Amino acid sequence: MKQSYLKLLIALLLMVALSGCQTSRNATEDVITLPKNQELRVFWVSGQKALAQEHKLTPDIETVLYKSSNLKEYEAVGSIQGSVGYFYVSPKNKEDLFYISSEAIGQQGVWKSKDGGKNWRKVFKEPVEFLAFDPTKSSTLLIVKNDNEMGAQIFLSEDEGENWLKSAVLEKAFAVNQIAINPKDPQKMLAVAHNGVWSTGDNGQHWSNIFTKSRPFGAAYNPGNSGEAYIAAMDGIYKVTGNEVSKVSISEDCKIASPSNLVFRPTTSTAYFLNNKETTGVCELEDSNAKTIVTLGQSAGLVDLLFDSGNSEVLYVVSYKQLTKIDLKK
Repeated sequence: MKQSYLKLLIALLLMVALSGCQTSRNATEDVITLPKNQELRVFWVSGQKALAQEHKLTPDIETVLYKSSNLKEYEAVGSIQGSVGYFYVSPKNKEDLFYISSEAIGQQGVWKSKDGGKNWRKVFKEPVEFLAFDPTKSSTLLIVKNDNEMGAQIFLSEDEGENWLKSAVLEKAFAVNQIAINPKDPQKMLAVAHNGVWSTGDNGQHWSNIFTKSRPFGAAYNPGNSGEAYIAAMDGIYKVTGNEVSKVSISEDCKIASPSNLVFRPTTSTAYFLNNKETTGVCELEDSNAKTIVTLGQSAGLVDLLFDSGNSEVLYVVSYKQLTKIDLKK
């Protein structure tokens, strides 16, 4: 009897101990299925409202904008005819939308809408690879135009995309696909290209190549400590302090997916990324320590991580077939 009691007590203690160090939890109950027979990519969520896009190549080329009031059903709002690209929502006003394209097929450039995507007009006529909003001044935008062989140009608008001025040149960068702007000091930026990551501290007048160890996928400044940034690369995650770069030691359980980027929880020093296991999961990175917080049980079609624009406690895993909602509240 005493032995049975002792075994039961030990089992209970082990359960308590293990419950405190679990690395995953089931998120299937938070899965939101998107409409069938469509390849929708959700790119903005606020509560029950969402915006998504779909590329259509037949019978005509166009990129269609959709909206939803319940995250499940979507209706078309407008489209950019003859172009394949991506939509962005202004952090200043959700009715102000931008669309960029650099694809070889169809029209290229930057379009702007003031009415939530119903009507569009072109505000920049050359191919654009990436658009970023200044985190300290939302009326200021940056866009990246890659040169044909080597090099890239950065254009700046200080009036919400109405007028553009060339502000910087990266002569040795090949195919820049992202600009990360420091949340406290917009003079500091990181440019992510196929052949490395470049850093500037003077608004792009001078650049230093700080990373060439492997193919980078993206970069992000730490909003909780603007003196730090992180690079997501083919062979792992790297921490940037000034111009010094060091590899973050993470467990096999949280090897970063290829390709994937880090997404920081707003105003915090906690980042999230997708791992590359057969059963894909979401990893949480904090103080250079990573752990799996959600096991998704699938890997096909995952394209992005996205925070609810009005609630930093809600993170979405985006695929073309579904949204997986993760509640980060502790």
